[in-house]
Amino acid sequence: MSAKYRVEVTFDLGTTVEFDGTVYFDESLVEDLDDSSYFASEDVSTSGGSVSFVVEADSEEEAQDKAEEVVSDGSEHDDYSGRTWVVENVSYDVEEIEEEMTLDRAIALLRSLVDESGDEKQSEALDFLLDRLNSLTRDVSDLQRRVETLERLAAASTTPTVEA
Repeated sequence: MSAKYRVEVTFDLGTTVEFDGTVYFDESLVEDLDDSSYFASEDVSTSGGSVSFVVEADSEEEAQDKAEEVVSDGSEHDDYSGRTWVVENVSYDVEEIEEEMTLDRAIALLRSLVDESGDEKQSEALDFLLDRLNSLTRDVSDLQRRVETLERLAAASTTPTVEA
């Protein structure tokens, strides 16, 4: 049966910066300008990437696999200036979200176990128990309504009257 996992991902972004253009000088003040400028490229890395989300998975490993599809080391993203950045140094923190046990959740867990077993007798037994549980739940609801009605009647019959 699937569970929900909270995933927190941290990462860096890296890119290479290289001057792509021409430097213009005012040549009117000089003679024989020889521009032998060379600008090397520089690798730039910045930290601070942090996202969190919830995934549904059958195990912690599957939850991390899904997280890696969302934020993957080496994926490329363009910024608003058109520069491409590469996701690097990705770290995943995966934690199962503890869900409160409810009747519906308990039934789903049991149904999943029985279905995985493929055993018809187990399936029949679970169906029997669920039918009986539904019947008992209806009976309890009926009894609660009757008790509430009796309480109202008892309260009304014991209300003191004021004599003039």
